[in-house]
Formats: sequence, structure tokens, C-alpha cells
Amino acid sequence: MKHLFAFALLLLVSSCTQSKTPPEPAGLQHIFYHRTGGIAGVDDRVEIQPDGRVGVIRRNERPREFQLTRDQIALLRNQLSGFASFESHYPKPERVGDDFQYVLRYGGRTVTASDANPNVPERLRAAWQSLDAIALQAE
Repeated sequence: MKHLFAFALLLLVSSCTQSKTPPEPAGLQHIFYHRTGGIAGVDDRVEIQPDGRVGVIRRNERPREFQLTRDQIALLRNQLSGFASFESHYPKPERVGDDFQYVLRYGGRTVTASDANPNVPERLRAAWQSLDAIALQAE
């Protein structure tokens, strides 16, 4: 019993003496992005690892790999910071003839959407634009 009390006291003292520095901001999580549709029949896939390594596959092109810059990683992390609050599906509205369909998986959660859906949040649209630019980056 004496040893248990001493151990508990040691834990209490050590927890009080630890620095109260805030944790590092969460890093980028794994991203999978797929855009299809449009008049030209677009089929783009982008996969980004947490360390910023990118793989891109576009229809009728050879696959490419490259590294994102720190600024690109920070931008994506910011744009996807509220990803858990997005709905899981933003369907194509009726009477839309041509649109782009998006699948975006981030941190184990998937959101599918049509760009013609007016309820798609601006932050999600901004992430799509960044990922489209990344898909075109290494042409």
C-alpha cells in the first residue's frame, strides 16, 4: 500500500511539472480525389500521402508522381479542416445535362458530390480547385 501511494504521488508531481506547450497542429491526412464527367469525359485521380507525396492519373496520360510544397500542404490542410462537417453526399440536381462528379476521401471519410449541386460548401469547392490544380501541376 505504501508503494502504491508513493507511485500515485510521483504521477501527480510529474504531471504538474510537465510543460503546457500546445500540441502541434494536426498534419495532413491521406487524400484520395477522383473527378469525372464534363463534355470531354474527364477522369482525374489524385492521391496524396500525409508527407505530401502525390500520385496523379489522368485519362490518356501516363501516371506522375511528385512532392507538394509546404504551402500546398498547409493550404489543403486548411481547406479540409472542416471535412467532418460536410454531408456525405451532394447529389446531382434534376435536369442537369452535364456536370462533374467528385469523390473526395480524407481521413477515412468520403464525400461524393456533383458540382451542379448548389448546396456544396465553398470550402469543399475550394479544395476541389486546389486538387484540380495539383492534377495539372506536373504536365
